[in-house]
Amino acid sequence: MTYMKRFAFHVLMLVVGGGLAIMMLNLAGKHMVVPAALSYVIIALFMALCLAVSQLWTAKLFPFPEQETLTPMVRKQTWAWLRPGGDSTKSGFPLNKDHIVVGREVKCHIMLNDNSVSRQHSSVTRLAEGYLLKDLGSSNGTYVNGHRIQEALLKDGDRISIGDCEFWFEAPSDGGSQPAVGMGALPREGGAQPAEMSSGGGFCLDPSAPGDFEEEDDEGTEAWHPRPGDL
Repeated sequence: MTYMKRFAFHVLMLVVGGGLAIMMLNLAGKHMVVPAALSYVIIALFMALCLAVSQLWTAKLFPFPEQETLTPMVRKQTWAWLRPGGDSTKSGFPLNKDHIVVGREVKCHIMLNDNSVSRQHSSVTRLAEGYLLKDLGSSNGTYVNGHRIQEALLKDGDRISIGDCEFWFEAPSDGGSQPAVGMGALPREGGAQPAEMSSGGGFCLDPSAPGDFEEEDDEGTEAWHPRPGDL
């Protein structure tokens, strides 16, 4: 609609410019002879001048409406977490794959550098019903709320023991945002030094390394970052 209004205004201004030129030529013709070629040039100049003026006016008289940029609403994926027991910083491991293996091997998705943990200790599988924890024939067993299990469907708040490492299962929340992967140190029973742990590919965080926990996402999950100069 705006284009049609601008086009009509341009045509009107061209007609006005041509009409003014013809009126001036008629007045001049009463006193002198105006060659036909010069008449055409004068008419063209007046029409061009009026067209230029109409270009300036149409921008103010008929502005284009502001076009809104539509951003598609994409629901971000939510997932459960394994939170270290007794850890007030809310660090932990996101269960963001359909099948996650927990163990001492570097190739495990979640690597726990602790002698009480078997090489491939347990697994967590995401099902339609929820998250299924399964023991993979470990030496020291897998426990849920103090009971040794072969497999169990996890519920929010379940306490999970994998060797001497303890976690709390945190079920996914509706409409949550996708958080950054948090890393931290697992407390061990008996007041011993924390076990090293990592996620996604076997990188082990040394708990004795100097650094800070910094907030990384809307859930308050914190990730470990080395301090400048300590590397």
